[in-house]
Amino acid sequence: MRWCGRCVQRLARTGLQDRLVRILVEIINPAGDPEAEARVIDEALDAIGATAPRLHHGEGDATWPVLRQAQLLGRDTRIGLEDTLTFPDGSTAPSNEALIRLALTGTQA
Repeated sequence: MRWCGRCVQRLARTGLQDRLVRILVEIINPAGDPEAEARVIDEALDAIGATAPRLHHGEGDATWPVLRQAQLLGRDTRIGLEDTLTFPDGSTAPSNEALIRLALTGTQA
């Protein structure tokens, strides 16, 4: 919401929006609702005709909300200890494997 509009418009000015392989929708330190920020970026990308697959990624407090929304939308995602050190309940994640397992299956090891 703060900067995504400028970035998407900059992409539109290049004329390359229909030639991309993948687009990273990355939410770091959102001003408000991380899911809403990702939706705004997606809508702006749709408006300029960007059709490449999108990988949604959140960092810190945005990690789990963005990941869950991306799963509902059928978007690619990623997660690891470089993104968050905790599970959604606030407990410490012991490893990348544990984060990935929870992201894929919804269960902690």
